[in-house]
This record gives sequence, structure tokens and C-alpha cells, in this order.
Amino acid sequence: MTPSLRLSAMKYAARGWRLFPLKPCDKLPLIPKSEGGNGCLDATAEMTMVDYWWTNNPDANIGLHCGPGSNVFVLDIDTELPKARANKPDEVRVTGMDALTQLEMENGAIPATRKSQTGRGGLHFFFLLPRGRKLRNKVGITLADGSRASIDVRTDGGYVVLPPSIHKNGNAYAWIDERDPVDAPEWILDLIAPIEVKVAATPWNRPAMPSENRGHRKYAHKALESACATIASTMEGKHDELNRRAYVIGGYVGGGYIERHVAENELVAAGIASMGAGREHEVRRTVMDALTKGAESPIAIPDMESRAHVLPEPPAYLDEAPVTDDDFAPPPRVHVLPPPQALQRARTARPVWSPPEEEGNAAIDLSERVSVGLPKINITDQQSQDVRRMSWAALLRANNASHPFLFSTGGKLTRLIRSEHGMEISPLTVADMDAMLATVATWKKSRQAKAGEESSSGFIEINAERHPKWLAPDMCSTPPVTLPVVSQVVYAPTFDKSATMLDVPGYHPSARRWYERTEPLNLTHMSVSEAKDVLYDWLADFPFDDGLDNGNGDTSRAHALGLFLLPFVRDMVRNTPAHLIEAPTPGTGKSILAQILVSASMGRTPAIHSFPEKEEEVLKTLSAALLSGRPALIFDNVRGKLKSAAFEGALTTGQFAARILGVTGEMDVPVRTVWVLTSNNAEMNADLQRRMARIRIARLDGEPFDRSKARHPDIIQWTLDNHEMLISAGLCLIQHWIDEGMPPGVETLGSYEEWARVIGGILASAGIPGFLKNRKQFMLDANPIELEWAEFVKEWFSVHGREEVKAGDLLRIADRIEVLGEISNGKDERGRSMSFGHKLAQRKDNVIAGYRIMKKGNGYSLQVVRNP
Repeated sequence: MTPSLRLSAMKYAARGWRLFPLKPCDKLPLIPKSEGGNGCLDATAEMTMVDYWWTNNPDANIGLHCGPGSNVFVLDIDTELPKARANKPDEVRVTGMDALTQLEMENGAIPATRKSQTGRGGLHFFFLLPRGRKLRNKVGITLADGSRASIDVRTDGGYVVLPPSIHKNGNAYAWIDERDPVDAPEWILDLIAPIEVKVAATPWNRPAMPSENRGHRKYAHKALESACATIASTMEGKHDELNRRAYVIGGYVGGGYIERHVAENELVAAGIASMGAGREHEVRRTVMDALTKGAESPIAIPDMESRAHVLPEPPAYLDEAPVTDDDFAPPPRVHVLPPPQALQRARTARPVWSPPEEEGNAAIDLSERVSVGLPKINITDQQSQDVRRMSWAALLRANNASHPFLFSTGGKLTRLIRSEHGMEISPLTVADMDAMLATVATWKKSRQAKAGEESSSGFIEINAERHPKWLAPDMCSTPPVTLPVVSQVVYAPTFDKSATMLDVPGYHPSARRWYERTEPLNLTHMSVSEAKDVLYDWLADFPFDDGLDNGNGDTSRAHALGLFLLPFVRDMVRNTPAHLIEAPTPGTGKSILAQILVSASMGRTPAIHSFPEKEEEVLKTLSAALLSGRPALIFDNVRGKLKSAAFEGALTTGQFAARILGVTGEMDVPVRTVWVLTSNNAEMNADLQRRMARIRIARLDGEPFDRSKARHPDIIQWTLDNHEMLISAGLCLIQHWIDEGMPPGVETLGSYEEWARVIGGILASAGIPGFLKNRKQFMLDANPIELEWAEFVKEWFSVHGREEVKAGDLLRIADRIEVLGEISNGKDERGRSMSFGHKLAQRKDNVIAGYRIMKKGNGYSLQVVRNP
């Protein structure tokens, strides 16, 4: 039984072959140019689109776009003579089959590879794309004796018909051999592409291809990624920019750091995004020529050990005039390792697409996102599941993977909007889905043909007013698993789990993150000492105080800098403690410090919240922040004793069951937020204490700080004006730590080991002291009852030593020294004694001030653990 065309097309797409529909029993594209079709340039391997095409057109033949996208070229052997050429009337012509027989006699048989028979009895041999050869589409080839054979070459820009398509003569294309394509023998390559790309010899010993140095290859591939982003976002001089960037990447190809087919595919995709699918042939020719010429002048990347930690200037060729096709003068090579990509000039690109400027749930205009040839969906007499499937195919077709507009967060449909807080993730509403569906497809319906109207089926297809009303709510409730996932929005370059810098604005699927940047980020190159000077000067007006007699504020200052650095490395840390900025009196500057430490990485003033009194309100506030993907959340002026089970849970888990306002149910979202609280001498329970990193500021004179006398009087505006310099300093310290091999911090904190390892390591590598040195003092200050317990236990031991005593006797000691009064509640002495005994029992086996509390029956005793 012959397999259906749809199932065959789905099978080929699963292999990664790029397909497009042809007219039934024909070789011509199903969608003509007059209706917005682009022939083989419309080809895709996206399963949903392939399914949509052949579900709506079950008799359409299958076209394969050859070349890099499918990684194959095809040798087309015809059974008929090639057409005579008017300029060569005496040319000897032979059939492709006869020529093949003669060629195999001279060179040996063609190796076993994927092979099909055409509808006219010819053969298609499928081979892998070769490296080092520049193939072009050919109609007929000239043999060594000068004769012309009907052997065609189909590669980039060309296509062939795949089985089980039907030829116009009624015969079916059929597979003869379905094994995977193999490399073509050299004699075939010499026949169809006799000019081999040769890389010029260089005075240095170029590494083998590919390079075995993983660090060098990683750097080169990041250079390729940045080049592609620059190409895709170029608004003027697009061809010159493509030519110039491809030439530079060719140097890495020649140096053995990037495989040519990888560079070619990525650069072509970026070029098409910039110049349009209609110029794909021009893009490919430019990329191939520039890579070839660039490979003749290889770039050598020196070993990492020889690299200084002072970030150098970018290579000179990045600022030179673009190179044209007519005058391809190679730019000078600077054989030094450039700085990290985010710290190079002109490397930050604007996204190919960004969400609309309107705030709130404004309709999304996708008119610039969808190609002219919109898919057509006829809703007459269609099953609901078929309409849903075709609609998702159309929507996913528009939702390009490199710059999507539709996302999934916690298993729910989301999109990006701009609000008063900046770019945020927002749940997709039915109205949003309605707007999208109206734009991504042409909606049709059928009616009976009237008298005089020609129709073979008796029906005429006309435009529908809109898609079915039930469709948008239905699709909102059934999101596909193939949607890109987004969990956070950031405003500066960040590092992912592998310590790779993500410095190109737009969507980063590996980190599930949207990097929002509407203007280029101008960063400053500086050394580690210069970076520290910048940061210390920035915070110079804040009186850091660790609450110790001999303290100099080093620990609080280190924690403040750690809070500033955390958003850049948040992906490298699973859980992070909250940062508590506290002061003994109002007016010390704690709220201002919280704002600038967060706004430095955002380039904008963050939203400030008060900590809700009710647990239900805490849950709502946390849910809103996590669902929107905000990089930081500030709770200002926390009053009273801080206690919240929801907040404790958010601080210790990587996932949070967030509630959507106005919707029944929850979304399980990742916790990537940085938490900040401010308070005057905060009090909290022990569970929250161990989830806090303390930053304390205190003025010795007790007076509110007069900012008019400060080094930076308007420090908030100064931070916003200089946030690029501050980001540069932060990235410099982080990159220095990475270059040092990412040594871990010495101090640790339970449940936050990764945070202590990363932040402590960065600070220690930069020579910033004090990290996690004030934990003991903080525990006592934030929970003063512990001081009373310590005083009580010491007095207990001085009176009774290791003797076993009753709770009533111990209560009299506490009353005498006037401590622990709040835990001994009761109407009479007996009630107070029972209450005090209950609290003692809860402290069983606790070590306080060097003594362990022991309980045996109704008696209590102390065991000396260490010298108190």
C-alpha cells in the first residue's frame, strides 16, 4: 500500500528535511507568487506547518529544498537527452543514464546511498553536503570529452520531488534505497564542482580542524552568535554588514574554531532575517564568498593563560569601513583574544522584534511578523479539532523561534507587555488570542455557487468575517508543548548556568529569559582595581556598620555588593537568601540603598512594596512578581516582627505555586527573583533569620543623613545616569572570577550553598573582604530573645551546675534576673511554672552559650559542650 503524502511529509520533516507543497501531479509550487508564495524559500521542517499544509492539501506533491537547510544535495539523472542550446548547435548530447554508465566504468560504482526513481524513470541520488566545495545548481553537465549530459545538480536554491509524489504522466516517484545519505565520492565532486576551496598557508601552525581547545571554540561560537545578532538587527547597509561580519567569522573557520557548515547556516539565517526571504540567494552567495575569503586569513586565539585580566579594546577591524563585493580588501588581523562579547563596543544589538509600545493588554500587531503568503483556513464544514490544529499551525508559523511573541510560563500561555514596571510577562487573555488569530491566517468559508459562477465542486470560497468565536477560548485552554518558555525579564547582560554571557537583547531559549534593551549598551573596559574603585565610590556615602565593637562595615558592604552582582549571575544560583537592609533609626538611607543596588542592573527605578500584614496578601504579591518575571522585589520599611510561611517558602524552593489574579488555579513558576527588605532593627523568627543576608547601616551621631553634603547628593539619579559604568564594573568582577577558574567562596550558608559559593567567590577573587562574617551578631540582633536565653542559661549553671532541677526553680532564676518574662505566661505561679516548663521542653538538646539543655522526666539539667 502506498503511504499517504501527508504521512510521508511528516516523516521527512522529522528527519530535518525542509519541505514545501507542490501542485498535485506537478513540480510547480502549490502557492504561486501571485498569492504570496516564494517557492522553495517557503520550505520548512516545522512539523506543525508541514501537517497543516498536507492536511489541507492531501494531494499536494512533496518538494524538498536542497542545500544547507536539509544538509543534502541531489544528483538528478535523466533518461532523455538534454535540451539543445542555441549558441552551441553542434554540441554532442547524451542521456544522463548513458553518461552515468560511462562514468561508473571510468571511476567506479556510485556508493550505496539514498536513491529514488522519478516519474519519468530517471534517478535521484541523495548525498550529504561536502565541506570545502562550493556547489551550485546545474542543468546539465559537461563531460571530459566535451559532450553534454542530462545530469542536473540540485543544491541550495534548488529542489526535487520526493516519493510518493505523482508525476504528471501518472507514475509515482518511489524509493529504491532508503538508507541515510552518504558523502559523495571525489570523482563526482570533481565533476560537478571542480574548483576546490583552498585555505592559504600561514606563517603560524594553524590548529587542526576542528580545534580541540574547548575554550577557544566556545569563544569563537560566541563571536558567531554576536555577529548574527548584529546582522539581523542592521537597519542600513545590510549587505555590507553581512559581508563584513561573514568575512570576520571566516577567520575563525580558517583557524579551526568553527566548522564551515555551522557558520554558513547561522549567517544565512541572520542575513535572511535582515534582508528578507526574497533575497535568500543573494544572502547565501555573499556568505559563502565572504567565508571563503575570510578563511584565507585565519585568526589565531592565544591560550587563556596568556590573557591579562585587564579587558582590552576590541579588534580594530570592528570599526573599519565595510568591505564590498567589488573591492574585497581583507581587513587587518589583530591576533589577540578580544574581551568578553558584552564588553565590546557596538556588540549589543536590538531584537529583530520586540513587544508593542502600548501598556497593558493592547492588541498585538503581528503584521510585520508574518510573511505575505498567509495560510488559508476554510471553516465551512470543518471539525473543531481540525480548525484548532490548523490554527495552531498558523500561529506557530508566525511565532518564529528566534524572536517569538507567544510563550509558555508554568504551562500557561503568556506574552510580553510593557507596564509601569518595565517589560513584564503577562498571562494571555482570550482578547489577545482573538487579535493574534485575526492576523496569522486568512479565514475563508464556502457557499454554493450561483448561476453563472464556474465551480467544479459547486461551491465558491469567499472571505469569512472572522474566525469562529469559540476558537480563541479553546486555544487558550490547550497550549502546545512546543511553545518557547519564558520565566524572567532582565535589563542587562547575564551569565547562564555554564558561565556563558548572554549579551544580545531578545529571547534566550537556553535561559528561558527575555533580555530587554531598547538602546545600545555602551560599556567601559576597566581592570579589577578600577572596577572596585567605581563601586566603592558609588557606595561611599552609606555608613555601613556590622554592629560589632571592632567592626568596620566590611561585611555589610560586601553583602551590598553581592546584592548588586546577584542579578547578573542569578542563573548560576538555585536559591538565594533575602537581603535585609536595616538601620537603627529612620532617615539613614536604607530605602535609597535598596533602590540603587537594584536599579543599577535595570537602568530604571524598581517598584517598591510594603510587606502585607495578611498571609493571603503576601501570597498575592509574591505571585504577581514571580508571574511577571521581575528581576527583583523590594519590601520597604518592614514593621513589627516579620513572619510569613509563603515568603519563607519562596526563599527556599526553586519553584513556587503562584496564583493568577481573577483565575481559579495555580501556575508552578520558577523562582528567579532577587529579594530585598528594609527595616529599622528588624525582628523575625529563627526560620527567617537563616534565610537573610544582612546589610546594616548606622550613623554614629544618630541624626538623619543630610544628602546635600554627600559625594553624590542625588544618588538615585546618579545611579541611573551611570548605570552603564556600574554594569561594566560588575561584569568585569564576574568575568575576572570566571577567568580565575571560578574559585568558590570560603564561607557558606545552609540551604544557600550555591549562592555563597558564587557570590563569595566573586567577592574574594576581587579582594573584597567580609562576606558572611556577621551571621552570629545578626542572629542576636534580629531575635533579642536569644540574648535573654543565653543570660538565663549562664545564671542557671552558676547556681545549680550540672544538677537536675525543676521548672519552678528555674523560673525563679529567670524572674530574679528579669529575663524570659514573655514566655512564662499564666494566671498564677503554678500556671507560669507549667508554661515555662513547656518552653524549656521545646529547647531540649539546644546548645545555648556553650551548654546543652537536657531533659529527664520532669527535671532539667545542663551539659557543658564547650567553654562558654
